[in-house]
Amino acid sequence: MRKNGQSMVEYSVLIIVILAAFLATGTYIKRGVQGRWKSAIDDFGDQYDPRTASGSIVYGINASSNSIVNILPDHGVFTTQRVDSSDSVETTKANMTVN
Repeated sequence: MRKNGQSMVEYSVLIIVILAAFLATGTYIKRGVQGRWKSAIDDFGDQYDPRTASGSIVYGINASSNSIVNILPDHGVFTTQRVDSSDSVETTKANMTVN
């Protein structure tokens, strides 16, 4: 009976030592994982920062339209002739500067 009690105490001490080792190294393991995450994110390059970016957009539309309706008499009957013309110019410019 004495041997059973002694082996229970030995197992309890072993479990306590293992738990203490996990608790003591938990901070180091956590910092190691966080360091790997930071290294992986830094490999992506610089992240977008709205404080260091600037941009401008120039957008313009020029449009003109001309419609002419002519009424032509033709042997007592009036006919109409319509002439349409349209010009359109669209310009888009964009600049982006990142400091």
